[in-house]
Amino acid sequence: MQKNIHSSLHLIITNCISCQTEYQNYSTVKEDKKINTCANCNPAYKGKVTAEIKIERAEKFSQRQQKEQEKVEEKKFRQQKAQQRRSK
Repeated sequence: MQKNIHSSLHLIITNCISCQTEYQNYSTVKEDKKINTCANCNPAYKGKVTAEIKIERAEKFSQRQQKEQEKVEEKKFRQQKAQQRRSK
């Protein structure tokens, strides 16, 4: 095996711009990093986004069910009207 082929890791500080939190990470680059959102301030990491998506899916499903039910009721109504016309 070859020796000294891996780059060295340096301890850096990562700053979140949104919530001003500092994290310590290892990186091959010696410079500190600034990020826009971290795990504390991003709603996707907190589970809020998935809950909202699930609610939206449920609402869409119920809307589709209502539309289908309205179509079925309208079809039944038309059939009843047609039968009434035939019976006269």
